[in-house]
Amino acid sequence: MREWIEKRFFSLTLLSLLLMVLSIAAWIKIPLEVTPAEQVPSFLTLRVVPSYGFSLLQTESMVTRKLEGVVKTLSGMIHYATRTQDRSVNASVTLRAGTSLDLATV
Repeated sequence: MREWIEKRFFSLTLLSLLLMVLSIAAWIKIPLEVTPAEQVPSFLTLRVVPSYGFSLLQTESMVTRKLEGVVKTLSGMIHYATRTQDRSVNASVTLRAGTSLDLATV
């Protein structure tokens, strides 16, 4: 093996240099994003706790339905779900990828 390497030392050196030059050229030409933009849907969770001691039916009619009416009008909304519990309302909203939570207008 050593004889083979000694006989082809010049060829192996040129091949190594060629690979290094090609690697540097590829590294310069290929664009690299340090922080690539992710296209993940935005997710928002709301929890509303009424200050009055409402029953479950009162909470649904006075809070959940009004909250659903407002959430339905958000721009960029894909999906929403609400869950009414005894003393609170939980709402989850999924917005299209790239929609800013600050710019989701009602």
